[in-house]
Amino acid sequence: MLFTNSENRISAIQMDCTAKSITEAHSTFNKVVSPMLDHLSYIGKIPLQIVQVTVVDQMHKISSTELITPYYLTTTLNHGTVKIFPMLEPVYALYRESRNAQSPFYKFLCLYKILEGLLKTLRSKIYKEAKEKMWRSRRC
Repeated sequence: MLFTNSENRISAIQMDCTAKSITEAHSTFNKVVSPMLDHLSYIGKIPLQIVQVTVVDQMHKISSTELITPYYLTTTLNHGTVKIFPMLEPVYALYRESRNAQSPFYKFLCLYKILEGLLKTLRSKIYKEAKEKMWRSRRC
């Protein structure tokens, strides 16, 4: 569930889940929400920051708060027309970091690392995967 502030901007996200421990609940949040926020930051060209994650154990009436920046875990998110490819998750994460950066040098470093990754290792992997998918689609 998304919550907005008085300026109609996303200010909080709430996720209900069943977990065996607080650590598992934090991990589930990181696996689901971090990639989604990275993708939203990328397509919206806006900075998004995760300030804190609070888990409330309703059975034992306790809570735990964890700071989870920078980007932590990876996962695949498929929701409607949005698909985040695991291979591109570091690109989204670095882009979000660059948008959040106060230092122009750190911003440049993040964008440089994106280009370096795309031009060196990721480009050949993406082309290879695209060719394989195109070959499979033609065979059907």
